[in-house]
Amino acid sequence: MKASIIMALLILFLSFAVPGVLAEEDIKERGRYIYDDADQLTLESELALSSYLLGMDKKTDYEIVLVFPMETMTTESMTEWYNQKGVGKMTADNGLAVFIFPDNTAYGLIGNGHDRIAVPAVSTYGERTLSGLEDEPVLAILNFLNVLRDMIDKPTTSERASAIGEDIILNFDIIALYLFGISLIIFLYQQRDGFQWSDFKVPMIFLVIAVVSVGIVAMGSAYSSNIEREYGVITSISQGSYSYTTQQPISTGKSTTYITVFHTMYTNDVKLISYDFKEYDYRFTSSDNKRAWQRNVGEFVQLNINIEENSLSSVSVPINDNSGGHTNGYGTWINTNR
Repeated sequence: MKASIIMALLILFLSFAVPGVLAEEDIKERGRYIYDDADQLTLESELALSSYLLGMDKKTDYEIVLVFPMETMTTESMTEWYNQKGVGKMTADNGLAVFIFPDNTAYGLIGNGHDRIAVPAVSTYGERTLSGLEDEPVLAILNFLNVLRDMIDKPTTSERASAIGEDIILNFDIIALYLFGISLIIFLYQQRDGFQWSDFKVPMIFLVIAVVSVGIVAMGSAYSSNIEREYGVITSISQGSYSYTTQQPISTGKSTTYITVFHTMYTNDVKLISYDFKEYDYRFTSSDNKRAWQRNVGEFVQLNINIEENSLSSVSVPINDNSGGHTNGYGTWINTNR
């Protein structure tokens, strides 16, 4: 009985005392956060803002997108755009779309799960920070995003409780090692009444749990240390092609003959700039069709980077910029003319 009480208290203590161990989690970020149909931003500004919003998404799982339409939209059409693009995580609906029009008017639209950012906050803080859109649009937008980030980063009560549970799970191997040590102390204490084989049960259980947990964490860490997901934009293309032949066997039942088959390989050598301003070269290829030539300047791509070699290992296109979020039209016009 005393041993059970000690272990329960130890688990409770460790859940608060042991710091979180970073582990590879499912990547949930949106990837694309700016839709500049009006061409209001330079490439450098778009990359910088995308990098900022990507970092916020990775840290908080909250999506903010910036939309620059070519003309003013109705509230109904903005709601339809939001739902078509699925801003915010599915079921959580935790997203915000900020529409900025050519005349520097702005509209903020939030998802149904508006527990972090409310419509009045979008209006109030938007008026204070976006008043400089005409003179310094990027700076004004960054000021607005900074205010929103402070609001998003504040965890709710349920999130604090969830974080405690995640810490216990992520540190279970460490907790198991602590418990193994405590169980050994209890085992030695039990020897005052004489040795029994059953005294080994508790130490052995925690030893097995600790070994298995450490092995799983080690394998996960080895994998996650090599691969990192990043996003970027194609800045230039160079289309080409070359021909080659292969020998294709044809069997007549009694004998096999070979015929020459001609193939064409289409190539597209592109240059990419990632959100953190790193440049990469990559070749798209396709056989017997021109799919590689369909990659164009301005296209957003998903980069899988080998960190050890610091080189681009693969490119996945197109990125999935629809997270499944939804809104019922909770929005407000932002007065930017102060």
